[in-house]
Amino acid sequence: MLVIRAEVMNKEGLGGFEDHPDNIMAAAINKYSREDQEFQRTFIKAFSAIEEVMNQMMNQDPYTEKAIEEFDEKMLKD
Repeated sequence: MLVIRAEVMNKEGLGGFEDHPDNIMAAAINKYSREDQEFQRTFIKAFSAIEEVMNQMMNQDPYTEKAIEEFDEKMLKD
């Protein structure tokens, strides 16, 4: 998932900064969540999907790998 996040950050022009990427992401999420309701809905949906995959991983669900692949495909497509 970290690779996907790095790819998405680079795709959106958020790579190569001196500040830590997590700080940049936190500031952007905070700002856009307050200002853009569509962003907020999309972020909540993505966070829910990540949470679901994490729960599957913690429960050692045999379908976790497939869920991660589907999540990867969806996030890179959007």
